[in-house]
Amino acid sequence: MPQHRYLLTENKIPTRWYNIAADLPTPMPPPLAPDGSPLQPEMMAAIFPMELILQEVSQDRWITIPDPVREIYALWRPTPLHRAVGFEQQDLAQFGVQTGLAGRQGNRAGVGLARFGQAVERGEGAGQ
Repeated sequence: MPQHRYLLTENKIPTRWYNIAADLPTPMPPPLAPDGSPLQPEMMAAIFPMELILQEVSQDRWITIPDPVREIYALWRPTPLHRAVGFEQQDLAQFGVQTGLAGRQGNRAGVGLARFGQAVERGEGAGQ
């Protein structure tokens, strides 16, 4: 049985986040403004730091976690990481998952999460 729960020590704090957008067959639609038009980065910059906006629109599979964020994780990480083993299955429908990802997109998301789970097992998911 695969490991589901990971209690990380300070030296195992992840250095990268997995971005499922890289494994989707088509890019996600952009966030919309109240008038229905795509939000421009400068509109989001009023409430979000630019680095967060860049992460939100990135198509990179792995996104580096900034050192200041990792330092905060090292101070207090009350919740263990839980591997989404169920999502790693090829057929998400068998779990009754209602994600809005249907058919091939759902399977593609499952494949992406399976890649992440395999990377965790190899010690890569935590950026090590």
